[in-house]
Amino acid sequence: MDLMNDLTGHFSRMEIVDSGRRRRFTDEAKLAIVAESYNGPRQVTATAQRHGITRWQLNAWRRAAREGRLVHRSTNGFVPAIVVAEPVVANTPPAATVAVPPPVSDHGRMEC
Repeated sequence: MDLMNDLTGHFSRMEIVDSGRRRRFTDEAKLAIVAESYNGPRQVTATAQRHGITRWQLNAWRRAAREGRLVHRSTNGFVPAIVVAEPVVANTPPAATVAVPPPVSDHGRMEC
């Protein structure tokens, strides 16, 4: 609440009324709404109106989905794995190496 001074010099209280319009959407709900908006041409405005959001909000969700910021979170906490076949490598024998002994001095010590 706030106090306001009117023209007569009296103070009156001003009430702040919460309209309750702010809602929270899960990422799964946002992704479902985004997918619905791609069903046909000119579906952004119609989809936004159907779900009680603005088209600007829906366009921001679509951009976030394209950029990978909206992710479907699994309820069990696991991340899905992608199995990829290993690349085929040609079997070539290793190159033949010739062992060269290090030089030895007259005193039996090795030198580098």
